[in-house]
Amino acid sequence: MNEHSSRPATSPSQTTGASARADAGVDGLATLMLAIAVGKYRVPRADAESLVQDVFATYLVQQDEVRAPRAYLIGGICQASRAYWRKREASERLFVPLDVQLAADPLVPRRSVEEQVSDRLALAATLTKLNARCRHVLRMFFIEGFSATEIGTSLETTQAYAFRLVHICRDKARRIYIQLSSGARHEASKR
Repeated sequence: MNEHSSRPATSPSQTTGASARADAGVDGLATLMLAIAVGKYRVPRADAESLVQDVFATYLVQQDEVRAPRAYLIGGICQASRAYWRKREASERLFVPLDVQLAADPLVPRRSVEEQVSDRLALAATLTKLNARCRHVLRMFFIEGFSATEIGTSLETTQAYAFRLVHICRDKARRIYIQLSSGARHEASKR
């Protein structure tokens, strides 16, 4: 025991060992966060490294209020990655167009131009038949990449209601789309 405190004195070798373990834990989390940003969100590696540093800096500022550091850091990199793409959406597209994805996949059967046009028309008609709130929610969820929690915050509702709203709007859109696309195909087959 140190004579000036009630805690036992630690030797420099003990401090160095604890510091090395903490550094290894931080390095492991940084590697995991980088893998999440690059792998899951397709953020370019150089930008992902900057995001990881920003999230760690935010963590260090709020370290006293954080109860679960690992969850905080992983959630932080997910939020930062989504925000990165929202900011860059004006200059770069996040998703490869569906036509390019389907053309590149050898297992997807080729569809005629008439079928593709009827599907697009059915999709446009589906969106016009949805109410404005559902269109807004689906745009935020599918195109802008917001999570249901972020949608709830944006709409000033609870997280549970936001999850339910996304589910209800997806079901409405699916039902309308199926009805319209099957009707359009039926009409095309009569010709």
